[in-house]
Amino acid sequence: MSYHWHSSDSNSPLIGSFQDSKLPERIESSSNTMHLAFRSDGSVSYTGFHLEYKAKLRESCFDPGSVMNGTRLGSDYKLGSTVTFYCEPGYVLQGYSTLTCIMGDEGRPGWNRVLPSCQAPCGSRSTGSEGTVLSPNFPHNYTSGHSCVNSISRATRV
Repeated sequence: MSYHWHSSDSNSPLIGSFQDSKLPERIESSSNTMHLAFRSDGSVSYTGFHLEYKAKLRESCFDPGSVMNGTRLGSDYKLGSTVTFYCEPGYVLQGYSTLTCIMGDEGRPGWNRVLPSCQAPCGSRSTGSEGTVLSPNFPHNYTSGHSCVNSISRATRV
């Protein structure tokens, strides 16, 4: 006899395949469903099997992902933890910079806000001896009809 464990159905990735009485003490899946396929080879007959299972609530959020043209500070996704996003020079953060892992309305951990983005602004006023100026929506295509004015100045020495 053999046992085949899949994450949610028989088309999901295989978690494990076991034969005879060589079963592990524990099988874990990150999915909310599991699929067990049992097959007997027909040569012998046994009393069957006894299976116990226990659902464990997730105690952390999934990885929130990354932001193009930005960086993320924080790699702990447990309930109450925060991650903060920063944009590379020349980009402006759209949305909230900090996300907190909270228990959602459905009883599952989730981030309290949507992922922000880093956008190239249309027009800017820069001072200093160095900086960055980007076209709108860089590195993606800009839309037609855009008119942006960028002003760059540096203080003169006396």
